[in-house]
Amino acid sequence: MITKKKIAVGIDDFERIIERNCYFVDKTPFLKQLLQENEDAALLLTRPRRFGKSLTMSMLANFLAITNLDNPSDISKNQKLFEGLEIFKDTEFCQQYMGKYPVIFLSLKGVEAPNFYAAFSVLCQKLWEVYFKYKNVIVNSPVLDQDLKEQFLFIYKTLNEANNNKKEDFETQISKLKESLKFLSQVLYIHFNQYVVVIVDEYDVPVEKARHKFYDQMLDVIRNMLGNSLKSNTSVFKGIFNRLFKNY
Repeated sequence: MITKKKIAVGIDDFERIIERNCYFVDKTPFLKQLLQENEDAALLLTRPRRFGKSLTMSMLANFLAITNLDNPSDISKNQKLFEGLEIFKDTEFCQQYMGKYPVIFLSLKGVEAPNFYAAFSVLCQKLWEVYFKYKNVIVNSPVLDQDLKEQFLFIYKTLNEANNNKKEDFETQISKLKESLKFLSQVLYIHFNQYVVVIVDEYDVPVEKARHKFYDQMLDVIRNMLGNSLKSNTSVFKGIFNRLFKNY
């Protein structure tokens, strides 16, 4: 019996689209362009609105990511999601890249507010969610020393406090946010003994939404957070970012 496919409306999550048997325009050959044919450590993808930027980033994350954090060699979930798609036919490429990397996937869509602290709080929520994903594996890691675990927990706690609008030490919150991506990539690299992939969806949204209000403050935070994650960071294999292309 042939199951009729569904039309996904408003869904930009690759895993949900595949698991719900929705129509999907197969862009998986693009993975080879990004990973094999491009030697740059940092890549910026720009496309007009509704070109599937976020879905492509989600597809990339699902292909590369270690999905079983307790058993990194288990790629069964990745295989299930990509089975039947064009890239799955290239067994050599899949063996090299599929499910091999700790992935930091951060979406900055929705980071907007009427003032800087409110927007900063939303940004901290986004980072806290990424830290939460890896919390157990980092805290219980047999290869990370106690100092690194305590640093991780301190940033985790600081992001959570900022997210809950606790302003007792705002400068510390800003400082820890700026270093959060770089530090997380470093501890993931040590734990998994594998380079990290950093994927940031719509990295420009917080700055664009802050325009004419608190632009300089938000630009400083985003520039440092993303810049620190890549500049002289030997833990990262690739940093991949996307933004909306505007034809002014």
